[in-house]
Amino acid sequence: MTTIYLTRKISSKLNKYLLEKIISIIKEKDNSKIDYFQIFEVNNNQLINSQEEPEKSEIYNLAYKFKEKIKVWAIKSEEETKKYWTIMFPEEY
Repeated sequence: MTTIYLTRKISSKLNKYLLEKIISIIKEKDNSKIDYFQIFEVNNNQLINSQEEPEKSEIYNLAYKFKEKIKVWAIKSEEETKKYWTIMFPEEY
């Protein structure tokens, strides 16, 4: 089971639909070999998910169109007994 933590700013500022979409993508991919650092960018009605190792990018269509460009990071951490993801805005790192 994957635990997901959100920063306060993500909890209060990020559109809930987008947050649910990002969380579902992370949970769906978590069992496969994905990079510990996932980048999510919103451009109009598309959510672009990219990573560096291995270099990969996927585009998801959104049900809504967003006027502003939004970038969100998801970072995976692993400890002896658990692994978890932290979702944040880049400026919070």
